Amino acid sequence: MNKLVYLLIATLFLLDYLHAELHLIPRTATWLPEIVAMLVSVYIPFAVIKQRHPLPGRYILLLALLAVEVITGWLLNVVPSQSIFVGIRVYFKYIPLFLLPFAYRFSEVEIKKQLFLIGAFAILQLPISVYQRLVQFKGFMSGDVVSGTLTISSFLSIFLVSVISVLYGLYLKKQLNLLSFLVMTSICFLPTTINETKGTLFLLPLGLLVVNFVSGVKTAAVKRFLLLPCLIVIMLGLFIPVYDHFIRSRWGYGILDFFTMEGRVEHYFFRGASGQLSSEKLGRIDSMVLAYNELSKDPFQLLFGLGAGNVTVPAFADFAGENVSFLSAGARMTTFTNCFWEIGLVGFGLYLAMMTTVLRDTRRAGQGQGLASGLAAGWCGVVAVMMLSLVYKNTLHHTFTLNMFWYLSGLAVSGADHPKTPSMGSRYERYRVSTTPSL
Repeated sequence: MNKLVYLLIATLFLLDYLHAELHLIPRTATWLPEIVAMLVSVYIPFAVIKQRHPLPGRYILLLALLAVEVITGWLLNVVPSQSIFVGIRVYFKYIPLFLLPFAYRFSEVEIKKQLFLIGAFAILQLPISVYQRLVQFKGFMSGDVVSGTLTISSFLSIFLVSVISVLYGLYLKKQLNLLSFLVMTSICFLPTTINETKGTLFLLPLGLLVVNFVSGVKTAAVKRFLLLPCLIVIMLGLFIPVYDHFIRSRWGYGILDFFTMEGRVEHYFFRGASGQLSSEKLGRIDSMVLAYNELSKDPFQLLFGLGAGNVTVPAFADFAGENVSFLSAGARMTTFTNCFWEIGLVGFGLYLAMMTTVLRDTRRAGQGQGLASGLAAGWCGVVAVMMLSLVYKNTLHHTFTLNMFWYLSGLAVSGADHPKTPSMGSRYERYRVSTTPSL
């Protein structure tokens, strides 16, 4: 099973890049992660029955409620079958990956290897990002082209901020020494300074602060109250001048001017758009206001949306939903607006409840010892970053972010259900690792 996870990780990092950036593989090849998820979905029932590893009841209940909500939305809106297929793919494809760590108990050795592989791909983002900024797109005015292997710059920043949060959790739990933490953090931080993602200014401090104060890690005060402020100040002290170096020629002012200029930030988020013109620029608040104005005309649509997949343009045009015209109103701008349009306030509330439950469980799992506990402690920061990203980016349609987040959430959360799992050095663990069947 560990080899299948390696395949999943590698394909998530590379396939979209090989297709969209290098044009070396066809679009259909990028569906391999979904094929892996299908294999996992077949494996899980057999593992649960044979190995008697129960799935977490609280998540099964939330997922069942989400399924009922989605079906209700389809029935109320009489959604065509092709849109139903798209809706299932968008809102449920991550579930097998999330449940896998509950059905198959990964050993600490296996978890370490998976984290090493992810860390290797995180390191790879630095040379690729520098190449994109200084060579491949030299002279290009915008940093949006700096996306590493993740194809979108903002998702590159979200990923790297998440890696830094996990590194900090591992350091606090004494699974990583100070030198390794600082070197890896520096490597992961540098690409965020050249891709012009303003959200890094908020996401990075949030992730680190949550790990420091919410994860429940008990460690020396010098680490918690001296190292972290210094780290944040140094990072922001580097981020701002590098960011300004690249954008002053285009904006005529720096990032701090952007946030202090009267009306500039307000106009960035809310432009008073009507949503009628495809060329009309929208702010994130615009997309929320336009969604509410339209859906509030019908209380049932406000609660259950227009149907999962019904406001989506998939890879095949024949599968496009009946309400794709609302894309001009920013229906896919953020995860919140996407959920609002398609599954309503009830559906978004259930999705948010899933993430809140993950945050609670990772906090509990972070109370223990060992590598899994360090991952859970750091994952508290990642969940906080992803929750803020609900109103920042649309993670539902970014294959890497959606699948990687939910798989690693399952890996981190599963420790909360099994806090007494023996360490890898015990006789039981060696026996378990050697006898557990693999796929």
